[in-house]
Amino acid sequence: MTNETIAYIIDLINAGKASDVVFLRPLTPKVLFGRVWIKNEKGDIYNGNGWKMFFIRNKVDTVVAAVVDMGPDDLHVYVLPRYRKKGHLVKALTSVILPYLFATDRKEQRITFQAENALRHAQRVGFHPLSDTTAVITPASLSSNFIPHLGTISPSESQIQRIKGRINLAADLLRMARDDFESAFGEDEVWEGIDYLAREVANEAWTVRDLWQDLKKMKGEIANANTLRAETDFAVRLAEIFPPATKV
Repeated sequence: MTNETIAYIIDLINAGKASDVVFLRPLTPKVLFGRVWIKNEKGDIYNGNGWKMFFIRNKVDTVVAAVVDMGPDDLHVYVLPRYRKKGHLVKALTSVILPYLFATDRKEQRITFQAENALRHAQRVGFHPLSDTTAVITPASLSSNFIPHLGTISPSESQIQRIKGRINLAADLLRMARDDFESAFGEDEVWEGIDYLAREVANEAWTVRDLWQDLKKMKGEIANANTLRAETDFAVRLAEIFPPATKV
């Protein structure tokens, strides 16, 4: 992934236009983990399993930097030019991103670099040079004991509909593959199994619907409980301020 593509993805997120192809989950309020399905800055869709990326926010929640997880052998880091030399990347790497990666049983993390000042920045994070172009860090080099955990972002009705639509499309594509196969090779009972698979996939759309209904119900119950608690607290406080008159 090029720096231009990363900058394009960051711009999409900041403009609120990435929700169809970038799926974010919070690690902390300022660091997000995302599965990214963009192949390049032209907006082409990635045809693999999605990039694993971390996005770093500043104080006003603008995404200013990103880290592409290339596996234990490399991380691709990028900071928007106007936000460089402010410590956003170093702080996120040392306190959130690397602790998270090591908590997933990664024993070490290596990076490769070419820029002359890259090694100096890597050493600020805790990386130890292996050569002029590579460095490594292990959990023992981290000063933070914090282990971040992935959270979730409450879905919207439109997001649920998009998920259901994609599941139904996947089921339709399976059926199309069946028809395509039969056109090329004739009917084969082995491929009858794809009908079963398509039905199973389509059923997951109903599972999503049920999960959404359960979530809305739970939110309603929490809201009602909070309202009742607030009303009770208010009544208690009111009684403290204006105690009932004593009968004589």
